[in-house]
Amino acid sequence: MRKGFTLIEMMIVVAIIAIIAAIAIPSLLAARRSSLETAGGASMRAYATAQVNFKKNDWDGDAELEYSPTLPALNNTIDSAGNPITLIDSAFAAAYLGTGVLAVPNPIGVPPKQGYVFSDLATINLVNIDWINDYGLCGAPSVHGRTGYRSFIIDTEGTVFGRDLGPAAGGGGILVADYPGNPQAAGWIVTE
Repeated sequence: MRKGFTLIEMMIVVAIIAIIAAIAIPSLLAARRSSLETAGGASMRAYATAQVNFKKNDWDGDAELEYSPTLPALNNTIDSAGNPITLIDSAFAAAYLGTGVLAVPNPIGVPPKQGYVFSDLATINLVNIDWINDYGLCGAPSVHGRTGYRSFIIDTEGTVFGRDLGPAAGGGGILVADYPGNPQAAGWIVTE
């Protein structure tokens, strides 16, 4: 009567588990990356909705209906009666690198929102944004290849464009400084 497993039987079980893991883990990582990219695009759409709601009201009391010039202001706005207004969640506002240039990997350690970091655009088609008629945002995966491949930009019409800009050359970062005049001609694809 046997009371245990032999070493060979244990090695066979470990080998089978290793083979199953080798097959399943890449698929699991690809599914995770895909879901993070989907969440990045959804964040861009949430930004557009927040901007439209922001412009409907004169939050700063200057009698001018304008878009918010910064992403964090959509999370921390006070209306004329002193009431706090939150149009985006705090995780989205915290994933903000600044205005004008988006560098990934981010050198200042900004916590990403579901694998993405964001920057307000300073220009659209090489013209400075006036924030009365225009807004724009760009987002990029915080770790290219692990949290996503596609970077995103959104225009004032709320159209989200995506494109794989590739990994940062020499670790220096991907720069998305200007919204292209014709995104589709520049290789950006409309995302759903």
